[in-house]
Amino acid sequence: NSDAFPKDPKESRDADCDGIGDNADPEYTGLGRVATVDHWSGDGVYGQQARFTTITTPEGVQHLRLKLKLTGARDQKREASWEHEIEKFWSNDGFSLDIQWVDSGQDNIIHVSRGSGRANSGNLFTETDKWVASHEIGHLLGLNDEYGDSNDPHRMIGEANSIMRA
Repeated sequence: NSDAFPKDPKESRDADCDGIGDNADPEYTGLGRVATVDHWSGDGVYGQQARFTTITTPEGVQHLRLKLKLTGARDQKREASWEHEIEKFWSNDGFSLDIQWVDSGQDNIIHVSRGSGRANSGNLFTETDKWVASHEIGHLLGLNDEYGDSNDPHRMIGEANSIMRA
């Protein structure tokens, strides 16, 4: 739900000079605590950059905004479907995800190739289904794979119904 986010967060200012940057100052946004998350997430062998904006309301509801730039095989209908399904999958009581396709100012870049293939958090295919797309977006939110991999014998194995185990 993009209405939960300020249109132009002033992430490098401190307008009221209270020592809390505007991007983390609930008084400045009027929406809740705003922060930019930017960290390397990995499980020992594989990893990816997790970068997104989060707002936590005074009621404890957490809204995440993930701005993605898609390159390669673009298709508005497929992108709208991915956006809807990914947001639906990751949003639940007390938590919502807002995917925004952007041309600049992105948190991450995903290249889309024609056909099918093995997707990852930086590469999807025109035939990538909603389940796989949701799994790969999980990496961009800082989550690691939870399935067995002979290249990573110490990886944590998740619950059978975890999307990160798929």
